[in-house]
Amino acid sequence: MRTQLIGRPLKIEVVIDFSTAPLASRLAPAAPAAPAARPRAAAGAGAARGGAARGGKAKRGGKRGGAERPAKTQEELDKEMTDYVNASTTPAA
Repeated sequence: MRTQLIGRPLKIEVVIDFSTAPLASRLAPAAPAAPAARPRAAAGAGAARGGAARGGKAKRGGKRGGAERPAKTQEELDKEMTDYVNASTTPAA
């Protein structure tokens, strides 16, 4: 099959290997169906799970646990900016 892509001819070939087993036989069987969902509380989804609607803090996303980096000082930030500007204005060898 020939087609054009961005004004240039392009040849597309589809190769099928019939010597291997069909895809359906190579896949694992389907997982059992999930149980039916419970109806949600009338006050909203947050109230049903103890979220913000209940007065608690809704936990979504956020930072991963681990050690935090210490905040950089103004002098460290100024030095990094100076190094960056000097490196970008110096011609590459």
